Amino acid sequence: DDVSKETKNKRYHALNDLIRQTSFRNNQSYLGETWEVLIDNIEEAVAQGKTRTNRTVHFPITKQKVGDFVPVKITKALEWILEGTPMT
Repeated sequence: DDVSKETKNKRYHALNDLIRQTSFRNNQSYLGETWEVLIDNIEEAVAQGKTRTNRTVHFPITKQKVGDFVPVKITKALEWILEGTPMT
């Protein structure tokens, strides 16, 4: 292996930063849109689910349960997740 550990580390961090920035920009394109989300987890009245495009969305719930499809308006975009408000 002719690549130094320092070079590998720099490349790793540069790539990770690029992926994080790209993910954030892509998530911002969802702002203001309403997406159908399949709930896959609920903790402390906050649901987590996935859109059809496999984006993770967190949103507050009242009566929904795991396995429900819920229309959610996206109100906040973070690097790895979206947050929203259920429209039901």
